[in-house]
Amino acid sequence: MIKNLNFLRSRRPSSTSTRYLTTKDLRQKLFSKGETFRGTIIRAEPGGKVLVSGKGAIFTAYSMEKLLSGHVYQFLVRKTRPVIELRIVSAKHNDRPSALGLWASTRPARGRFGEALIELQALISETKAASKPTTEALEKLVRLATVTQKNLSSADTASQIARLLMASGIFFESKLANLAKKGPRNVSAGEVGYDLKHVLLRILGEVEHSNGSMKDNAAITEKVIQMLHLIERHQILNLLIMEGNLGWFWFLPIYDGKRWDSAELLTKKLSAETFSIWINLRLSRLGPIRARVDLKGRSVGVTFYVDDHRIVELVSAHKDMLDRKIQAQGLRLTAFFCNEAEEDHLISYMAETSHFEGLHVEV
Repeated sequence: MIKNLNFLRSRRPSSTSTRYLTTKDLRQKLFSKGETFRGTIIRAEPGGKVLVSGKGAIFTAYSMEKLLSGHVYQFLVRKTRPVIELRIVSAKHNDRPSALGLWASTRPARGRFGEALIELQALISETKAASKPTTEALEKLVRLATVTQKNLSSADTASQIARLLMASGIFFESKLANLAKKGPRNVSAGEVGYDLKHVLLRILGEVEHSNGSMKDNAAITEKVIQMLHLIERHQILNLLIMEGNLGWFWFLPIYDGKRWDSAELLTKKLSAETFSIWINLRLSRLGPIRARVDLKGRSVGVTFYVDDHRIVELVSAHKDMLDRKIQAQGLRLTAFFCNEAEEDHLISYMAETSHFEGLHVEV
């Protein structure tokens, strides 16, 4: 654990001299909660004091764990109040993956996933690089993945999310394994269904043999490979989470009318009919929202965590609306809370699977 930040010195020269940033400057100008960055340990001293270079600055901190001079670490900003706390999610000298590292490093791509899917559809449509069946399958997936405020308010929301989840690509190999068990004589054409990983792999194969320009084919291939990498990292992430008995992670592309982002969900089954779900999302009006949903049978308890007391009042004022929406799904709201809190519990859950002993950093 690294704690008690002494100072941060900017490496960018000013007109007079190198300036020192206050703790307030650190929170407002250098670190943003949830972001990741790479930092190099310039010097590690006895007693846990370390000098770190990262984000264009040099700062000192104290660690109860041994960090190695000259080595590069990837840091995740867990919180900025009341202290600045970082976690080490990966190290250049350690090749073992961690759930926290995968989750943090793929977060930006998850936020842009819906937008990337629409861009890919436009490229395929303009270049006609894929066959008609593949193009139609991609179009259906784009419609399915476009989660908006309007379709989240429909009576079919639960079914739509379930269809999106099954089509997300993370179950592709499982679907193939189930089909293989049936044997070739018992498998019908198209039985894999509208699976994103399946469609992306088809696009790669068709683009390779298309007559399109090299520039267009390269642009499509690059975008498809980026999306496949995200899906595959999502699959590995869930294997690591399940190893730690923490549940299961998934995300939903969200478009709120102004920007694309994603809702992140960590689900854990506690008993035969009891589930706990941590939800993180960012909305254009409310900003970052974190929620815990406890489901036991038909009873639902919801706790919201927000960064601003004004958002607490706004969310609390809409409790009746939430109650009606939950009732429309055949459930009943039995508990409701909304609190101002800085801590991100989803990060804490991910950190429990890390291979790095004691490498959470508090500055």
